[in-house]
Amino acid sequence: MVALLALLTGGYLWHHEGTPAVRLANFCDGVLPVDEMLRVTGTNANGFSGGRLGSLHTNEFRNTGELGTVCSINKPGAFRVSIEAMEDSKPFATYVSPHGGEVLPIPLGNSWSGFLAPSEKALSGSVVLDCPGWREGQGKGILVTGAWGNVNGYAPEIHKRLAKIITTAAERTAEQTACKAELGTPVNRIDRAVTKAKEADRATGTCEGVESQRTVLETAASTAPVEYCILKDGLRLSALYGEFAGSDFGGFEGEGPDDLRGENKSTFWGTAQCSGGLQYAQFTAAAEQEGEREGFSERPPTAQEYADLRTFAERSADRHGCKNLTLPPKG
Repeated sequence: MVALLALLTGGYLWHHEGTPAVRLANFCDGVLPVDEMLRVTGTNANGFSGGRLGSLHTNEFRNTGELGTVCSINKPGAFRVSIEAMEDSKPFATYVSPHGGEVLPIPLGNSWSGFLAPSEKALSGSVVLDCPGWREGQGKGILVTGAWGNVNGYAPEIHKRLAKIITTAAERTAEQTACKAELGTPVNRIDRAVTKAKEADRATGTCEGVESQRTVLETAASTAPVEYCILKDGLRLSALYGEFAGSDFGGFEGEGPDDLRGENKSTFWGTAQCSGGLQYAQFTAAAEQEGEREGFSERPPTAQEYADLRTFAERSADRHGCKNLTLPPKG
């Protein structure tokens, strides 16, 4: 009887320690919300019913400062979270949002500096935190990126779930690393209201004040580190902050923040200086991908298009608290 009791007790403890809830609570340094991750994986807390929890992997991917981790789950759909320190280089695992067309990065709002990037079969998103409490060498702040495959990236519930995961991961990582960041509030709703074409004079978000085209696509005006304004049959305006500046968002072809302003056959751009982890911003204008214009060689930018980049950049820089905006002379 004693042996049987010991066997049963041992089996219970082994099962309990191996349940999805316990495994997920210990996964990725404990920064992910267990309830949301159970829904992502299609399991329940005890694992008696529902799908089996897939393999969990945590990898350190670079030796910069004290932060650099990728956590992934292999089923039911590929799911990955990367947590890294912001610095003077491009993010390792940052999702590159679709630019142009009908897809725009959607700001998280709720006082978070972050966005979601949807597609028909996937959703990804990023959130950044400034970390003024970090000592020298730790980096400028925290960047958390989540990528979720095999889902309807336009579904509101999927939006809320990923937003919960990346903001919780950012908040808990801040606690673990003594990052004195200003945190946002719970994301209970993602503002997708401004996702359809509208008349430019009715724009109230990222395209407010532009005049070179009659029809625009925009998102809500917020403090996301990536913002777009699409001028239909005209320009694609981009605002790229911190780690995202200098990436292939918006088709930028400059040499990074040292190119304070300039223009070439496909793009004209400017920059601004930002405080904290963002450090700087790039504002770009390129031919809208869905339009007939391929570049600026045969059809140079008009005075109004330069003015639209200035309007877009000034409003965005002001929301993000950035100064010393520098744009091409014609702007």
